[in-house]
Amino acid sequence: KASDPRGIFKDSWYGGQSGEQSQWVNGESNGSRIENIDLVMVEQPSLKLLITFMVDGIPVSRPPVLEVSQMNSSELFPYDVFFPVGQATEVSGQFSYQLKREPLELRLLPLFPSKPSSKIARKESSEKKLVYDPETDQWTLVASSSPKMDLVQMNGNLDLTLDLDDFNEFITGSYFALSDDNQTTNQSLEDSNTVSGSVISFDGSLLANAGIEARNYDTGITFTGRTDGSGKFLFDELSSGRWSFMASPPDGFTYRLLADSELYDLELTASSEMQMNLVLQQANLIGQAAFSDANGYYQKPKLGWCWVVPSLNQGDSEISTAGYFMNLDQAGRFGMRLPQGQYDMTLEVFSRSGQSKQRNFSFQIINPNEIKVLGGGLSASWPKVDGASEYRVQRESHFNGHYETLHVFEANQSSGSFDVGPIANFHEKYRIQAKAKHKYNNLSLVEKYLSMKSIPILGSLQEEGEINESNSSTQMELESIPVYMLSSYDLEQLSGDQNLTDGEYSVIERFDEENRSIGIFIEPVEEVFDPYDFLGNPDKQYALSADVNDSIPTDLTYYEDHLLFEPDIGIGVPIIDFPISEFEISGFVYDQNGTLLSGIEVLAFDPWNGTLLRTFSNAFGQYGLSVGPGSWELEVGSIANAVRLPRTEADSVSEFEIPTVPITGKVMVDVSSSESIESVDFMVNMGAESILVLGQFEHLSSSESVD
Repeated sequence: KASDPRGIFKDSWYGGQSGEQSQWVNGESNGSRIENIDLVMVEQPSLKLLITFMVDGIPVSRPPVLEVSQMNSSELFPYDVFFPVGQATEVSGQFSYQLKREPLELRLLPLFPSKPSSKIARKESSEKKLVYDPETDQWTLVASSSPKMDLVQMNGNLDLTLDLDDFNEFITGSYFALSDDNQTTNQSLEDSNTVSGSVISFDGSLLANAGIEARNYDTGITFTGRTDGSGKFLFDELSSGRWSFMASPPDGFTYRLLADSELYDLELTASSEMQMNLVLQQANLIGQAAFSDANGYYQKPKLGWCWVVPSLNQGDSEISTAGYFMNLDQAGRFGMRLPQGQYDMTLEVFSRSGQSKQRNFSFQIINPNEIKVLGGGLSASWPKVDGASEYRVQRESHFNGHYETLHVFEANQSSGSFDVGPIANFHEKYRIQAKAKHKYNNLSLVEKYLSMKSIPILGSLQEEGEINESNSSTQMELESIPVYMLSSYDLEQLSGDQNLTDGEYSVIERFDEENRSIGIFIEPVEEVFDPYDFLGNPDKQYALSADVNDSIPTDLTYYEDHLLFEPDIGIGVPIIDFPISEFEISGFVYDQNGTLLSGIEVLAFDPWNGTLLRTFSNAFGQYGLSVGPGSWELEVGSIANAVRLPRTEADSVSEFEIPTVPITGKVMVDVSSSESIESVDFMVNMGAESILVLGQFEHLSSSESVD
């Protein structure tokens, strides 16, 4: 791994391209000149994916976008996507991709021609994606919102051929649906101009699925498009005049350090063909917003935006007052490139249950080449280390090589999160110190552990007793020995045994006949009932277990501290957390005969903020909606996809009660934090021809028809 002079991490897998070149760097240390340090990219196990794209047997020149889903344990939402760039091979229509050799899922996104944003109709855009199943070696058409399949480990290289014409719904309205002569109605106009090119990252990588926007200065007409699977774009319906072009990064963790490009201006004349490359900038302000419920679970915002303006109190009239705006990506991330100055930022997010939250920040950009992170909670993950007593998450301080501890996790944890403040530096160095537990060879160390853990004392051992060890015995005072409630985790720390259960124990040091210590032992105890305790003494009395084999020796193994660094540990980006309260409204949908219906649309509308939520009854006739506090109008929407569900013996028509719904068909439901939600059922009149008649046919064979 290497970084450039600005400290930007060079990932050889960035954008799906591999880098094998070494580079020379110079540095100084303690006044001595260090020269000619050869840094070579670290190669990771990889596989080569070859896909030959065709439409009705004809090879394509512009590939669709390949979406690769992978796991990222350091991220808030571990499933993440990136869009590797396909490199054209010598075979017509064939593109090569370099992928990590780890579990993944492959999907294809349709490629749409650029259009004015005001004319983009939803019905013209396919809502389907193609998913590859390696077990059957088949592509399947699925909804864009469908959950991801199980990630599959691809162990060898793949060579696939795909004819997109086999999936008509996938290419509907797309670039591939155009006629073979590549002529369109608008292209035949004399005043039609073509602008093509590529979108490139600041480190030189091509980017697939990047957004591009072209705007006419005179008319304000805006065309939008995206780069194809090879990182190229094409606008072929632009009128003459002065146009501005701007590119934006794709969604996904891989692209979080990218910001929108600067504006590029072009003057187009009649029937001109021009080429240009749009370069995305390095972001110096990044962050991620997420909602958290009462149980501590996170969910992605449905949508969100952020607006940054220079602070009014800077007192410099030469500083631009222009604002910076951007929408959050599908995981709630944002990235901007800001010049030096003091700024105020407003961040607003909207949940899927119709709630909106807003937060304001004030910050300063001193060095535009340093990356600031807005957030609060920092997540970390690490591999467990044998013999660790705790894990300390540490960050390098202002003094090079010196680390400060940010948070301490117990030894039974391998991940966690904690608060680090609203603003942090992205390129800070982190490590995790696996602090070794003590060699518990004396009683004071065990007592120190129990004291530091604040483990309460339940009582003490009863009067005098005799502790046996093989053929030797020692008489000792037991009244002063406390009894503790020890968890399996505490027992593992003290003994090294992972199979012990929670219980009541005492810790005793044993001695031989010559009064020499033979070890520290954790002894199971039993509570003793005192029949003469008429005053109800609250101090419980315990006795040692009768079975001497129950004694547990303490761990005498010597362990050493371990330091863990990236990439062995995962440090996530701090999260901007928005607490949220959600409530569930659910119920069943029947027809007039009491038959459950699936595919019925149910709508919920909040008149206060205009939020409209929709869902459909499932294969059991049940629907569910997550809503925020407020008053909601519930009603049945479309019944075009209604399906009557088969009856079971458990269904009883005689017990069916028609739900009470007002004549308007709407049900008002008031939701607050102090109320529970009652279920709301609906009855849908499916027409007189569907009335259920109870009875049976006699003397009727399966081959006869019934009128």
